Amino acid sequence: MTPDKSKSDFIDKIDIDILARGENAVPDDQELAVFVAEKRRFKDITRLVSDWIWETDRQLRLSYVSLRVMDVLGFHPFSLKGRSLNELGRFILEDGEASSVDWNKPFRDELYVIEDSDGEQRFFLISGVPVYDTHSGKFTGFRGTAEDITQRRRTEHLLNKSEERYRTLYQKSPVMAYSTDMNGLVTSVSDNLLANLGYSEDEFIGEPAIGFMPLECRELFCISEDDTFSGEALSRDIECQIRKKNGDVVDVVISTINEAGDDDGIVQSLNVVIDVTERKQYEAVLLRQANYDFLTGLPNRGLAMDRLSQAFGRAHRGRKSVALLFLDLDKFKKVNDTFGHAVGDKLLCEVSERIHTCIRECDTVARLGGDEFLVILPDLESGVMSEVVARKILLAFEKPFVLDQREMVVTTSIGMAIYPTDETEPEQLLRSADAAMYRAKAGGRNNFRFYAGGKLDQEFADHLTMENCLRRALDHEEFFLEYQPVVDASDKKIVGFEALLRWESPELGLVYPDQFIPMAEETGLIVSIGNWVLEEACQQARKWNTRFNAPLKVAVNASPRQFLGPNMVRNVTNVLAKTGLDPSCLELEITENLLVDDGPETLAIMQTLSAMGVSLSIDDFGTGYSSLSILKRYPFDTLKIDKAFVYNVTEDVENSALTKAIIAMAHGLGLKVTAEGVETQEQLVFMEGQKCDSIQGYYFGRPMNNAAFTEVLKDTHLVAAE
Repeated sequence: MTPDKSKSDFIDKIDIDILARGENAVPDDQELAVFVAEKRRFKDITRLVSDWIWETDRQLRLSYVSLRVMDVLGFHPFSLKGRSLNELGRFILEDGEASSVDWNKPFRDELYVIEDSDGEQRFFLISGVPVYDTHSGKFTGFRGTAEDITQRRRTEHLLNKSEERYRTLYQKSPVMAYSTDMNGLVTSVSDNLLANLGYSEDEFIGEPAIGFMPLECRELFCISEDDTFSGEALSRDIECQIRKKNGDVVDVVISTINEAGDDDGIVQSLNVVIDVTERKQYEAVLLRQANYDFLTGLPNRGLAMDRLSQAFGRAHRGRKSVALLFLDLDKFKKVNDTFGHAVGDKLLCEVSERIHTCIRECDTVARLGGDEFLVILPDLESGVMSEVVARKILLAFEKPFVLDQREMVVTTSIGMAIYPTDETEPEQLLRSADAAMYRAKAGGRNNFRFYAGGKLDQEFADHLTMENCLRRALDHEEFFLEYQPVVDASDKKIVGFEALLRWESPELGLVYPDQFIPMAEETGLIVSIGNWVLEEACQQARKWNTRFNAPLKVAVNASPRQFLGPNMVRNVTNVLAKTGLDPSCLELEITENLLVDDGPETLAIMQTLSAMGVSLSIDDFGTGYSSLSILKRYPFDTLKIDKAFVYNVTEDVENSALTKAIIAMAHGLGLKVTAEGVETQEQLVFMEGQKCDSIQGYYFGRPMNNAAFTEVLKDTHLVAAE
């Protein structure tokens, strides 16, 4: 290209800044040199970049094509001028179908196919923008780029083919396997796994892999998955279970191989599934043989001592007691000698079953060997509670055993030792219980003895004294009630009161409820005591409501044993009729422990009482084991937040959050909320802020006797009006 022609070409495309000077403006030599250099730089760039550059006129015919097109297509740029892109090739979609470009606006990465000079198809991503005249603003054409993606598409095609072959091999493999993406969703699955589990491919792919596992295995798998996502391990074996479509559970080991991305995050995972059900079953047999007695199926000495150690740990943390009962059958050798070992073995199995009828589900019965048995009673409030179990066992043994159509009476001697009162080590406790058992045999057999450590004997004597006093307390009118006000959280007016049982014993003095209530439950005295409390409280409520013309509601605690008794509904009906108290003025408080079994009889009693107009509240909420489903199923009216949550609600962040959640949950279920144990202004303000309905606690009044509470009610501005 000659200098004159270069200048002519340059002037044809002279920069807008020069033209802006006017029609007669001519660039001087310095400016001309600058623009010549710029044009040379532009040509060099167009040769170096992988894209070829194009321009069109207003009829969309190519007016400029960079020299790079020669390397890509083999055509000289001049041979392409005057032709349109639609004439040279065609715009297509990814599936090869024809596409069209909107030439009225900019476009980007439109797929374009054209044949090169050798007749081979080449693929480009075409991008373009419209160009307008600087002065007139009229459309003058398009300017754009063409990125050659032919090699990329060939590579993608080969990868797709390879992936298709891999997928076929993967799906038809005899190995059970599935793949997941970074979110844990199944992306592919082998036919063998589907066949073994009973799912179709559509039911499996796209679902979370952990969705096919039991809940306990999901947590295990999620923890492991978090570990691998952190980049700490690219593979892991996870022992868990997978649920078949028919509901059966299969024990498996999932070997997970994770593919890490550039940022050490997991891109996808290949999971090989190995069915280990038979191995697990074999291991379970071995474990049972190692830990259980082959004759009775009871835990053996090794497992019993392990459970005893665990019970020690829980008792230490919860400040509870553990009782160990050592049982030895009386004159068992005579049974074997007289009737043979086969009958003796049957007797041992019957003894095992009979002992189980005398204990809780959380207790353990074990066989040490021969005719010796252990009973572990964990999580006891007091060690003397083991006496109740010992008496039940002795009573159960009074019924003859029927073996081979022959009745025989077999007795047992029981020795008892208590953690931590007697010993603090499992083996030592076992020796102490064994020693106590021999004391029982020496005392004539068919009885029980506590370990003679001195301290427990005195505790047992005190226990018997209290029990004897309690049995005659009701007849001797030693019980009385105190009343604690319940106020409306909005206007601070008294809307009711809780009746609280007290015991003044001539021999023992004032006995606290937490001392005698458990004993009353154990002995069954709580039913008669509870009925007395119900009638006394309703009678007093009726008097106050009549005198002060106020619908005060009395809250009475109902023990589980009393509530589930056969006469609960009848007793409430009779008391209301006898006292004349309106049913709407009675609220029965039920603890969460009553709802643990979730039996139909509980629901039936509550529904009947609710239909009568009696209010039901769940007391000390948050300290038991009730669930949201239980709260929803039963006809509760009020939820009472335990004072343990209220105590430091303004200081403990967790307690504060829990209390807020409990109140919100209760209101969401349509329940009213009473906060117990409110003692400070700060606690009151907190409860007001959470829209708590009513307040009970020392802030508004301690429990007081009949006369004192009457004086409070005389202050009429403190009492809610009729």
